[in-house]
Amino acid sequence: AARRADLKAAHPDVGVADLARMMGEEWKSMSDEDKAPFERAAEQDKQRYRAECLAAGIEVSDVVDAKPALYYYLKSQRIAIAEANPEAGPAELVQMMRQNFAALSEEERAPFEEEAAADKTRHEQETATERAARAEKEADGAVASERLPSEASTSGSGGVASAPIAKQAKEADAFAGQRVVAVSAGYYH
Repeated sequence: AARRADLKAAHPDVGVADLARMMGEEWKSMSDEDKAPFERAAEQDKQRYRAECLAAGIEVSDVVDAKPALYYYLKSQRIAIAEANPEAGPAELVQMMRQNFAALSEEERAPFEEEAAADKTRHEQETATERAARAEKEADGAVASERLPSEASTSGSGGVASAPIAKQAKEADAFAGQRVVAVSAGYYH
């Protein structure tokens, strides 16, 4: 937060996106030694978050969600579209890319669909591995009542978290992951 404030003071006419870009460039240019305190803080924050979730009876999954084909298209086109439309803001760029993706033929979409299918397979395998590890711990009696958010019941019984709570936990985990990245980048102290 302090670095962002310093940059904002030094560049008062720069927008949020440009400030983020400047901080990202600084982060990339930092040595591993300079990044270490921020990475340690991010890891500590991640452990704190996990401990709080565990205390609340919410198990946090380490499995990253599978990405759709659109994600891979956006990733491949972002720079080219941004360079071709320098006046467009981030939301406008995403809208343009979504429209372009919708207009693709099946043949043009195929590489992105293949990446998405491979990622879905990865997600399913990692989820199965995580569930197997959880089942092994439960068999040992170490984690008798915890469930992954995706395994929570919708009735509120049979698991620690109901479906709405599980959804909130998953959203909180996604937010914490974003915050951990931001802490790693030195945006928070």
